Amino acid sequence: LSKWNITIDVVQTIEIHRQLYNIDVIADINNSITLVIEDKIGTNSHSNQLQRYEDAIETNCKNQLIAYIYLKIHDFLPEDDLQKSSFKIFTRSDMLDVFATLPKSNNYLLDSFHEHLLTLENKACAYQSSKINDWTWHAIQKFYSILNIAYPDLKGSYVANPRGGFLGCWWSFNGFMNAEVFLQMETTITNPVTTTLCFKIAEASE
Repeated sequence: LSKWNITIDVVQTIEIHRQLYNIDVIADINNSITLVIEDKIGTNSHSNQLQRYEDAIETNCKNQLIAYIYLKIHDFLPEDDLQKSSFKIFTRSDMLDVFATLPKSNNYLLDSFHEHLLTLENKACAYQSSKINDWTWHAIQKFYSILNIAYPDLKGSYVANPRGGFLGCWWSFNGFMNAEVFLQMETTITNPVTTTLCFKIAEASE
């Protein structure tokens, strides 16, 4: 709730709903706060999905404080659907920060999830010390997300093709005569991993 600057002194009641209005998790807290969580661990939002969820919540949860959270424990690049919505991103780093404040737990599921997050973080940060040929999917995603900080217009996704596809990103779009030019990086998850930086020329959009 801190993402929304909402504080609670005491949690008196909490009611959890799963897949209500097709939303992953809705938590009704103290009959006054609605926490909406969309869990996108390995997928992205699509087809104006988040806006539909907002419309359903605002219609059915009136007179409530509403906090929309987009849970993403894998690194990713900005999504148009997300950027147009009221959802705030809760990342793996955010989750690890929460675990850092908790006392030692004897809960197997909680401890296992914490270890899983740490493993993902180590794999992702391997781009800092490993050769490109040794990068995993997680390291590539992390590198692209860091690149996005320097180039805010950067977009990316997995691109399927007959050769097995690649994880790509593209940025620095500029008009040139009757064409559009931009940079594209392609990273294949083959053995060994290969990364190619391309200068692309495409027909200008109408």
